[in-house]
Amino acid sequence: MVAPGPGYNGQAFLWTFCSAAIAVTFGRFYLRWRYSRRPGFDDLFNGIGLLCLIGYSAAVTVSLIITDAALWLELFLAQVFLYWTAIYAVKASFLALYWYVFRPSSRFRKAWWIVTVFTFLTYWPIVLPQLWTCGAPSEYANPAACSDFLEEGISPILIAQAAIDLALHAASDLLILVLPLPFIENLQMPRARKIGVAAVFAVIMIDIVCGILKNTAKLCLGLGYNADTNAQISVAMQMCEAAIAVIVCALPAYGVLLPSSRKRRTYEKIQLSPNGVHPGEGRTHGSGSARTQETGESTSPAALAGSKPDTIGLAV
Repeated sequence: MVAPGPGYNGQAFLWTFCSAAIAVTFGRFYLRWRYSRRPGFDDLFNGIGLLCLIGYSAAVTVSLIITDAALWLELFLAQVFLYWTAIYAVKASFLALYWYVFRPSSRFRKAWWIVTVFTFLTYWPIVLPQLWTCGAPSEYANPAACSDFLEEGISPILIAQAAIDLALHAASDLLILVLPLPFIENLQMPRARKIGVAAVFAVIMIDIVCGILKNTAKLCLGLGYNADTNAQISVAMQMCEAAIAVIVCALPAYGVLLPSSRKRRTYEKIQLSPNGVHPGEGRTHGSGSARTQETGESTSPAALAGSKPDTIGLAV
C-alpha cells in the first residue's frame, strides 16, 4: 500500500467515503433487525469491517498532521493492519452469507472450506511484508533506515508487494465471486429471482475493480511510468477502497426495499433443497418447490433434523 505523503490533504475525500460506509452499514443493521431479528455472522463481520475502516480513517488523518517521523511510521503500520482487516472482514461477511444460504449442499461446504482457507492464508502475505519496508523489521520505526520511504512514499518491498496484492487480493475476491454461482440453480425460487440473487452476490466486482486499479497504479508508479498520475490514482483508490468494500458488503440487505411480487416489502427466505423432499411431503415431482406454511416461510432441509431452519435476509 502506497503511503500518502505527510503533506497529502485528503481528509475530506477519505471521510466522505467513510461517512457513507457508516450510514449504509447502519442502514443494513436496521433492515436486518426490522425484517429478520436474527443478526448473523455476516452482520458481525460487516461491523468489524466498519470499525476497522473508522480506525484506518482516524489513523490516516492523524498521520497527515504529525511531524514526528517515528510516530508517522508506527501509524502507517497501524493503517496497513486496519485497512486490510477491514477488507478481509468484508470477504468473511460474504463467506458467512453464502454459508447460511447454501450450506445444506455437501458440495458447497467442501468448496466453501477451500475458498475460506485460501482467503485466510492470503491475508498474511499481504500484511506481514510491511514490516520489511525499511529493511529488517527491527529497523521499521527508525527514520534513518526509512529515509527513502519517508521521502518518496514508495520502497522496493512495497513495489514487490503491489504484485502480491494484485494477485492474492484479486484471486480471493474472484473465488468468493464465483463460489455461489454453481449452486444458485438449486434455490427454491423463480429463475428471475435467481438471476437477482446472482446480481446481488456480484456486487463484490466493485471491490475487485478498485483493488486492480490501485495496485496497477502502484506498480506503474514504482516503475516510474507516468508517476504523477499514477500516484494520484493509487492514493485516491487507497483512500476509498476499504470504504467501498464496506459499502458493498452492506448492499445485499437493501434488496428488501425492492417491490416484491406481493406488492409489499419482505425478505425472501432463501433455502436450498438438494433432494427435493420436505417435511410433511412425500416425493416431489419435477424440481418441486418448498412447502409454504401459513406464515409464508418455506421449510429448509435443516428442519429434517428437528432444528430451526436458517433463513437469510436477502430480498430480490
